[in-house]
Amino acid sequence: MRLPLSISKFSPVRLISQVSVRTRIIVIAIIPVIGFLANGVEFMTAQREVENAFRSAEQAADVAEASREFKLALTAMRMNAKEFAARPSYDKVSNFTAAHENAARFLDTMARESESSRKDEIAIMQARVSALKDSFSGLIHTQETVGFAEDQGLHHKLAASAKEAERVITEELTDLPGVTTQRFRALLAAMRVYEGQFRNTRNENFRQRFADAFLAFNKASDAFDILTEPKQRLDQQIQNYVNTFSEWALAASR
Repeated sequence: MRLPLSISKFSPVRLISQVSVRTRIIVIAIIPVIGFLANGVEFMTAQREVENAFRSAEQAADVAEASREFKLALTAMRMNAKEFAARPSYDKVSNFTAAHENAARFLDTMARESESSRKDEIAIMQARVSALKDSFSGLIHTQETVGFAEDQGLHHKLAASAKEAERVITEELTDLPGVTTQRFRALLAAMRVYEGQFRNTRNENFRQRFADAFLAFNKASDAFDILTEPKQRLDQQIQNYVNTFSEWALAASR
């Protein structure tokens, strides 16, 4: 489906409109995959560094004073980070922050009371614990973009864009036969189902089904006899919904 063309002959909108609908669907489908791959590699690298930092810090802590308290703090940091990734909440953020403060405090104690030959080793642990905090801060920022709850961030934006598309179908296509609007509502409902399944599972099959449902919606919009202005509003809102879904997918993959 196409948005209104720009006056300029060589505008980006005109160039995009000259590409087939199927090609544009394929591009839209591929963009999240590229984001998943790039961000997935970055995430896995960071995760390995975090795990290495934990192992190294724990091994060094075994021979340091206050090792038991330090390792307990490290364990608490790890557990809260994992729980936050599974079920984001500010309680987990507070718990992680408290555990980090404990770990840093025990390291400071160890640095003061250890022999000079151990200070370099402890300094390395301090740097790694600080890096863990920075990594977790990045995770918090990403989750705030996506939304801690369904009424926040991109969660809310995605639901609002789908709801607005449904409103356009219901309230602005009143001149169409009932069977036509029912077809549009059914296609939009299918997109929302696949969106929800993809968000819950991250299964690429559902993302592809979402793209296929979008393609079917485009074909229906072009096939039915709709006045130009309502059709443009419908096309634009559906495109906005798809763009928001892609934005959510990219943010959630980081």
